[in-house]
Amino acid sequence: MKRFSTFRESIIDIPRRTYAPLVFDDADTKNPKLKPLVIKMIEDRIAKFEEEYPVLKYTLIGSILTKRYRNDADLDINILFDVPEGQKEDERLRLSKKYLSSKNPDNIQGIEVPGTEHPVNWYFITDQETYDGQNAKADAAFDIKTNKFIGRLTTGIIEPLGHYITFFRPAIILAELETATATFLFFARAFKS
Repeated sequence: MKRFSTFRESIIDIPRRTYAPLVFDDADTKNPKLKPLVIKMIEDRIAKFEEEYPVLKYTLIGSILTKRYRNDADLDINILFDVPEGQKEDERLRLSKKYLSSKNPDNIQGIEVPGTEHPVNWYFITDQETYDGQNAKADAAFDIKTNKFIGRLTTGIIEPLGHYITFFRPAIILAELETATATFLFFARAFKS
């Protein structure tokens, strides 16, 4: 039988008192604001993307918007492009290869916000339904233009079993499942006693 005595990563990050202070001003309030440097970095890149197609919307999502982020948590940004019907998927793939492919030496995926360990990851979307769906599935969503939350978790308490079940989806790889199981068992025992 395999023992789970040590593991390097957990699906449940330690709760913090503030939002990421290198990313947000007013990080210790309920309504943090993205730092001007972060907004500038994002909007400069959006301006480049608009040379391809108009950008209809863009939203910051993910754990960076919670108080359960890692020091190197990424800024995930969903971008909705206005692409003509019939070209949406082909153009999404072309744009992804051009800007996001690791085979491209000019790849922009994962470039860190200056002065931080927080990389920026871009997600190109060409239809409204997918854009809305991705924002709805996220831990939280933040409108970069208005510098405000547009959706967030309704609870600040992590319930281990609920978080465990919500996190797992068929696409998870086996190694992550093993680590997550150890984490679950650890918290299940802690809450049982």
